[in-house]
Amino acid sequence: MYAYPIYPQRNTQLLDGLWEFAFLGGGLSLDSEINFEEIAFNDIMPVPGCFDATSAYFGKRGLAACKRTVKVAAPGKYRLILHAIGLAGKVFCNGREIFHTQCPWSQQSVEFEVASTLFELVIVVDNRIKPGEAATILFQPNYDFYGYGGIYRSVELEKLPENVYFNRVKVETLDLNGKVRISGSSSQPVTDLQFAFDDGEFAKVSADIIGNNFSFEAVVPSPELWSPENPVL
Repeated sequence: MYAYPIYPQRNTQLLDGLWEFAFLGGGLSLDSEINFEEIAFNDIMPVPGCFDATSAYFGKRGLAACKRTVKVAAPGKYRLILHAIGLAGKVFCNGREIFHTQCPWSQQSVEFEVASTLFELVIVVDNRIKPGEAATILFQPNYDFYGYGGIYRSVELEKLPENVYFNRVKVETLDLNGKVRISGSSSQPVTDLQFAFDDGEFAKVSADIIGNNFSFEAVVPSPELWSPENPVL
């Protein structure tokens, strides 16, 4: 099972499961220098999950760290997708910070490179309510909505192509005769764009290209309208 969106031609790992865990308490902040070699990861925590909803750490606020050793097929460029963490957090690869977020519940990603097929990921989260900071602007100490701490949703790792690749593609219906607009963005500007429906042959298209963004129109072959009586996808 993989989180949406799915890239059929991209090597993707779902990193959900049991991660090594350590509760670091309230004496440190996300800006503190953390030596992970000195931390005793003597517990485990499910990902996705909220550590302060478990019996052992119920209601505790402060820093918590989740660690996992990741094995990949080959070194190269990867994208780590955090589908939601909170309330704020940092991501480290082999002890090096690669990402910092103060956006709880928001899907975010970071691209990074690894030099070997085995590396260590550590995600540090802070569930403390800090009035005025972006990560906790939705929370106040006496609100009736509790701001949980942890890795709320799935964590994915994608092996990125070495050359150009698509970041996202969107298809919009323009009329009921099958006319659609296809737009998206790529990792770098493209000049030669080819396109095909399903398993059809690829053909070059004339697209509007501005920087890394592109857009063009096409007609779906033999389109069928969707209805409750005939729910064609």
